[in-house]
Amino acid sequence: DRAAVNAVRKDARAMAVAIGDTQTFALSKANVQALFAMIAGVPVVQPGILSHKLDDGRWAVSDLLPGSGAAAAGVQRGDILVTADGTPIVHGYTDLIPFIGGAAGGKLELVVERAGKNQTINLALQPVASPIVDWKALPGGVGYIRLWTCTHAEADARDAGKLVMAALGELDKKKAKKLVLDLRGNPGGYPFDVASLFVDADPLMVAVAGGADQPVARTKLAAWKTKRPIAVIVDEQTASGAEMVAFALHDDAGATVVGRPTAGGLSFPTTEKLSRDVTLSYPLSRVGSAKTKAPLEGNRLVPDVAAPNPSFDDYQTGRDPQLEAALAALRTAR
Repeated sequence: DRAAVNAVRKDARAMAVAIGDTQTFALSKANVQALFAMIAGVPVVQPGILSHKLDDGRWAVSDLLPGSGAAAAGVQRGDILVTADGTPIVHGYTDLIPFIGGAAGGKLELVVERAGKNQTINLALQPVASPIVDWKALPGGVGYIRLWTCTHAEADARDAGKLVMAALGELDKKKAKKLVLDLRGNPGGYPFDVASLFVDADPLMVAVAGGADQPVARTKLAAWKTKRPIAVIVDEQTASGAEMVAFALHDDAGATVVGRPTAGGLSFPTTEKLSRDVTLSYPLSRVGSAKTKAPLEGNRLVPDVAAPNPSFDDYQTGRDPQLEAALAALRTAR
């Protein structure tokens, strides 16, 4: 039953965290189905909350998915996440995984701190699709691409690689000379098409396990002909496949990484069934550099340029210190 599934899931997660493994999860059948659906770019039942880490270790809302129950219920960017259905939120997005998937119409009692006071917000869990790619031309000949999630689908409108290609084409028309690639809040998915668009090298990276390394080849997508200096913005919820995109661009395309250390998911996972209704996802190998064959310490990227996450006041005034830092880095790039 649901209580038994939740108990197994919580115990498995607690054991992994106790040994410093933040990338092992016990997932219900509904969680697994929903995560694959998210990679396919289709709507899934979810709260619709992205988050980043504060200096004191707590997590704050960084974005709300349009049309989500969280957005409709009045959750705001910058709200500090306290509890979800009574369970403390200590690991950000991953603490909300139990609420991904399942039947529409469920409820989530979310407690947030705003202006120093706790507020209880009851939100509806309903199907919502994440945006995939946004783009715009910024002043000074800078193009901006926000990659929300690394989808992979036959339909061009739901495929991250095809959407990034279209954005690059539009930025060519705008004569953008430099590029900001924003990967904040991106939980991952299928990164290899997007990485192949920016990286000429083959392999893109290697999978390291047991003292051996396995090349990870680029895909059939050709590298984009227009080469630009690139700044990649990341935060603590830039995870898994999104970390691989940032890693490949930093390793092979000379991109400057700006923001906060990433989630620590530079690994290739596998799964094992714990029971009929619970699946364990855990790292099978680590992502290593195609050049050095070495993985990164902590399986995460540490930015070249550290920049603080936006505060509640920043969100209210429209200021983005990490985008400002990325643009500053590009001003000196050649």
